Amino acid sequence: MMLAETCYEYPQEFICPITCEVMKDPVVAQDGFSYERTAIIEWLKKSNTSPLSRIALNIENLIPNRSLKTLIEEWRYIETSKMEEEINRAKKQIKMDIRRTEALKRLKQQQLEKQANLEREAYEARRVAALKRLQLQKQQQLEKQEKLKLEKQEKLEREEYEARLAEEIRKRCGYVHPITGQMFASTYTEPITGQIIGHIK
Repeated sequence: MMLAETCYEYPQEFICPITCEVMKDPVVAQDGFSYERTAIIEWLKKSNTSPLSRIALNIENLIPNRSLKTLIEEWRYIETSKMEEEINRAKKQIKMDIRRTEALKRLKQQQLEKQANLEREAYEARRVAALKRLQLQKQQQLEKQEKLKLEKQEKLEREEYEARLAEEIRKRCGYVHPITGQMFASTYTEPITGQIIGHIK
């Protein structure tokens, strides 16, 4: 077993020079130094000299160091309490960080949902506007077709009327045609309206 050279993590008086660890069952040897009981016994089984002063030691002369053991136990209790406090603070900090992270996630989710709603509303508005434009175009096209249909119908009716009138004039003879101005022998009463449309030469 090699003797530890440096032990700086804990109070030096609590450290066993052999194990470099805080002692649980310290004993005082004849050299005046305290050691962990199991460590110094193991050491003396291989060497009968002190690991620090090199003077001769005997296992039977090891004395329990009760005062040091009490100090170590008190120190352990204080350190344990400090560790528990640190652990509790760390747990609280972790909980706060988790709550903050969750709040940020919720806020981000709300922002994403709001953005998505705005995009949906904008898309719906564009869609409705496009439908209205399409309906207006269809309505204008139907109105134009209806107008052309009425104009065509009026033209056909006018042509039919003129054809009937011309035919009637040709049958009766002797009349003045209201459109061509042709002179005929006698007056003629228009058969539909009853209007006199000609005169005697």
